[in-house]
Amino acid sequence: MPPSDLLEFKLLGVPALNLGRLELTPSVRKGLGLLAYLALEGPTDRHKLADLLWTNLTESDARRNLRQELWRLQRSPLSAWLDVKTERVGLTTNVWIDVNDFHQALATHDLGRALAGYGGPLLSRFELPGAGGFEDWLAERRDGLTALWKDAAQRHAAELERAGDLRGALGLQVQLLQDDEFQEVHQREAIRLQLALGERAAALSRYEHYAQMLRGELGLEPLPETRALIANLNAAAPPEPAAPALNPGQRLELPLVGRRAEWAMLQEAPAALTVVVGEAGIGKTRLAGAFASTFGAALHLRAFEVSLHTPLYPAAEALRTALTDARSRERLTALDGLWRTEAARLVPELDPAASSAFQPDGRARFLDGVARALICAAGVDGVLVFDDLHWADPMTLELLLHLVRQPPEQRPRLIATARAQELADHPALSAALGSLEREGHLCRLPLTGLSGPDVLNLVQVLSGSSSAQLFSARLFEATSGHPLYLLESLRHLFDTGLLQQAPDGSWSTPFDGVTRDYAELPLPHSVREATVQRVSHHGPAARRLLEAASLSEDGFGLDDLAPALSLSDWEALEALERLLGAGFLQRTPTGYGFSHDLVRRVLQEEQTPERRRLIHRKLAERLEQTGGPASRVARHLEEAGQRAQAAGWRVRSAQDAAQLYAHRVALGQYQMALDNGLTAREAYDVRLARAELFRALGELPAREAELTALQSLAEHLSDSDLQAELSLRWIIFFLDAGYYAQAHTASQALLSQHLLLEQQAAALRLAGFTLGRLGRHREGEDLLTQALALPGERSALLLAQLHNDLSNLTLERGDLPLARQHNEAALNGFRADSNARAVAIALNSSARIAHSSGDEGLALRRLEEALSAARTTGDLHLQVMFLNNMVRLQVDHGHLEQALIALNEGLAVLPQPRDPVHEGLLRSRAADVYRLKGELGQALEHDLLAIELADQIGAVAVQLTRRIHLARFLLQLGDPEGTERWLGQARDFHGSGQEPHLLLEIAHAELGLYRRQGSAVLGRLENLLAQQGNSQGDDWSWLTLLRSAAYLALGRPDAALEALPVPLQRPSLQALELGIRLHAEANPHAQTEARALLASSRLAPLEALALTRSLLAASAPAEQRSLEKDHQRLHLQLAASLPADLRPHFAEMSLLSKPSC
Repeated sequence: MPPSDLLEFKLLGVPALNLGRLELTPSVRKGLGLLAYLALEGPTDRHKLADLLWTNLTESDARRNLRQELWRLQRSPLSAWLDVKTERVGLTTNVWIDVNDFHQALATHDLGRALAGYGGPLLSRFELPGAGGFEDWLAERRDGLTALWKDAAQRHAAELERAGDLRGALGLQVQLLQDDEFQEVHQREAIRLQLALGERAAALSRYEHYAQMLRGELGLEPLPETRALIANLNAAAPPEPAAPALNPGQRLELPLVGRRAEWAMLQEAPAALTVVVGEAGIGKTRLAGAFASTFGAALHLRAFEVSLHTPLYPAAEALRTALTDARSRERLTALDGLWRTEAARLVPELDPAASSAFQPDGRARFLDGVARALICAAGVDGVLVFDDLHWADPMTLELLLHLVRQPPEQRPRLIATARAQELADHPALSAALGSLEREGHLCRLPLTGLSGPDVLNLVQVLSGSSSAQLFSARLFEATSGHPLYLLESLRHLFDTGLLQQAPDGSWSTPFDGVTRDYAELPLPHSVREATVQRVSHHGPAARRLLEAASLSEDGFGLDDLAPALSLSDWEALEALERLLGAGFLQRTPTGYGFSHDLVRRVLQEEQTPERRRLIHRKLAERLEQTGGPASRVARHLEEAGQRAQAAGWRVRSAQDAAQLYAHRVALGQYQMALDNGLTAREAYDVRLARAELFRALGELPAREAELTALQSLAEHLSDSDLQAELSLRWIIFFLDAGYYAQAHTASQALLSQHLLLEQQAAALRLAGFTLGRLGRHREGEDLLTQALALPGERSALLLAQLHNDLSNLTLERGDLPLARQHNEAALNGFRADSNARAVAIALNSSARIAHSSGDEGLALRRLEEALSAARTTGDLHLQVMFLNNMVRLQVDHGHLEQALIALNEGLAVLPQPRDPVHEGLLRSRAADVYRLKGELGQALEHDLLAIELADQIGAVAVQLTRRIHLARFLLQLGDPEGTERWLGQARDFHGSGQEPHLLLEIAHAELGLYRRQGSAVLGRLENLLAQQGNSQGDDWSWLTLLRSAAYLALGRPDAALEALPVPLQRPSLQALELGIRLHAEANPHAQTEARALLASSRLAPLEALALTRSLLAASAPAEQRSLEKDHQRLHLQLAASLPADLRPHFAEMSLLSKPSC
């Protein structure tokens, strides 16, 4: 084992990266492959890595992808172990690698340690489509390590046998056979060791199975030396078993024993979700199912490995099952029509008449509809069981998180099961469950094997015996109390006739009268061996059916498997009935399935690659004929080696996933289509769809990569219309990312080209919008007006968008009547287009216009209407944006309680997992609320977190603005050095040669006044205000007030008073204006207004502190004592909320001063 302070890199078996107990395995396969190569090969040139991992791309594209992957890894927790400073990339030395440890153990002849550290083939189950160079390297490395392991296992088996450990030697031979069951030398050694251990029946069973396999697959007979081992077996055999069991095909079921403590934990769990965790076959599903059955209704949402790419498959199957139950169906019929219609997108049987038309803004509403349907079907007194959660698709996980956060009285009890190892291999799921656990929403229930007394109890219950101590002890010794291993071992003994059941139900074996400890009982050494041996007893037809079923999906019927069976209907039916009776298969609501996934896996691994490919091809043909899910058709075609045919099915699967708002699944399906191979035009359409999905997810780097790839494809296709459409997408990307200069350049370049009418109008709209973002409102208006005036037909939606943009630009320059006129036109257009989402956005603009007009009541009403529209569409992102605006509106007017209500609602509806765009908005608003509450340290933390989130998305405009806000806040706290540092970063983001950024200019002016640089501040502000002309708006008012403050600092109070702007709506602006008046002259009216504003509680504490200081300086001595107490009390209160390093200089200076100060 590695030291706890080293990064542990496990490459043998399923790859994993761990630091102590912390899981760090990358979720992106290319990143994991890159790290694995560096771990084994050491520092490597970038061009070689690019060629290995992106073999089918051009050198430039491959190098670009490598840079993106390295960028992603450098921003992950693994960055400390990555060395990318030169043209060669490598890992640092403080990494423990299991392959190196394996080699060291072999070098020192420590075979036991080497074998113990060998977790399986190198990078087991790991593939990188499209990386031919990497696949070739991996195959060579994997074969080399496998050969070393086989040699070590053979040598160690010989050592163990010489030391008298026959059981250990046999175990190694069985392990070698799992890699290749046709290796006769290992079969012969296993038979010889079983005979030496006295396990004659097991040896004979192994021989017969091997001989049958050789004849059936290769038409061969075992070698003479193998046959010689059993030549005299019958003469030395133990007593013949009595008559076979009365019902050899009888289904054996284990009762639920030994789980009393776990049952009590399930019953008393205080958390919303209980997750039963344990290894495969340990009894998780059995326990959860038995517990759930004690409630009014239980709905099982079972995930499968093959359904990973089918969004919400567990929920769909559970709802279909619910429709077969009269009571659940009745409840679902009573579900509100809105939610039943949404759930019918997933399960059309819920409402056959419902429309399934895709609505871009309906994702949250759809997910809520599915959740409500599940709650309705189970009832709030029922149970929802998420079985095998480790195989759940991303949207099913999102559904579970949504259910967990519902009020307890509005949801059923929630239980999930998950395998510990697979859970560790699923970083996103582990992170989500860890977050729920920290919040107190989740309780983990670990499940282990049964104890010796539990096994005895189980055998006594099954056999009707009051003794059976020795038999139970032998079972426990062999199986360690593993329930599935126990069950398969008992079934194996019944199948072979060594365990019999009398008419009275009692059990017996041939060894009961002579044994001391049942050592003679030939028990399998693993679940795998037990399964293989049992399958061999049921004949070729049953095996053929099981093999086909193992490669299909649960819920199959005989008709689904028929093309792959080559059996008559009667032969297939007889085999099915035999397998149902033997417990291999079980009935499901939609067909048949395996009794346990481990049985499925064993059958899959037993088949040759050629047989698997043939079966997959036949299953794909059947699914195509019957209209099966596109993702399943694609999977079978890929497994059959027909990747080109699979590509189109992957595209269809991605489109199906997008219809269900499963963006991540859709992205994965589109990528698989690209990996399978598409034409240039098909690849263009797929990458365009991926770019739009990344936009919906707010992932700028990934979206940029898709647009870059699209650029190459558009040039290759030489299609001018495609290139124009792509240019529009680039401009929108630049705007979303805050790259306004690039957006301006791109829009001007596009407008110089010959465009179709709709393209020209769209280009003018984006160009005008960009100019507005650059502060050139009048020029932006001109372009938008030009777009409106274009002759010819344009879409109603585009016209409404133009009016909406014009309302925002005219608002920015203070033309409120014109802004109102365009806003009304936009609202009418969006309503005529039935675009509920756009209507909500226009209502939000209407609220801004009302706010700027000073009509606070109307602003609040319009914003409430916008919120109501967003709630109706179910668009959580819009709700967050509008609630963010609501917080800002309430903060501006000093309404703390209302601001807190809106903030908490915003945090509550923030979609899970939280995206940095919308969480950043709320964190920024939270900082404002905490400033309003006077909790300055908390405000500072939220400001810093908002900046961190802005840096995650890389939106320059947001990164710039949030740094300016923090800089201004630090200046209020008395930290000019911190202000200068953050303003320096803001200047870097703004760049040189750009239009003036008014907020940045405000911050610079405030810092200059703080440092008593009145002359420089005045000169800069005079020039800036002259450029702005007769503008309006809060930023213009701030600049004008700061110019007055500069006059005041230079000893020109008359000029300061003359330059004051009127009227002012925001309390913060009013406070600064009153402060200037109080410093400029002895004005009783100003003192009265200042006291009234302080008493109104509309000011943030910092602004109140500054105004109190100004009032104190202007008041008569008789009034100063009371003001001094108020000032000192507030100063101490605010200082106490700050970090210790900011307290000494807190608010020791003011923006407002006179030359004598």
